Amino acid sequence: MIQILQVKQFNFLANKRYEEAVKNYEFGKGGFPFRPMFVFKTPEGKDRQRGYVICKENSYKFVLTKKELNQF
Repeated sequence: MIQILQVKQFNFLANKRYEEAVKNYEFGKGGFPFRPMFVFKTPEGKDRQRGYVICKENSYKFVLTKKELNQF
């Protein structure tokens, strides 16, 4: 099932998943959760505020415009 979210909403939900991953982290068992693996960021390192995320099962793709959404 494909779901389309605005990137602001996706990043909000992704931050919740990141906080949960940090909370459940056990010292000495694997790497510490890395926030940029959870959210979409700009090249300057800030959270994206505009654009869309296409969600398919466990994969996510960022597109900047609605025109790009039509390609999927």
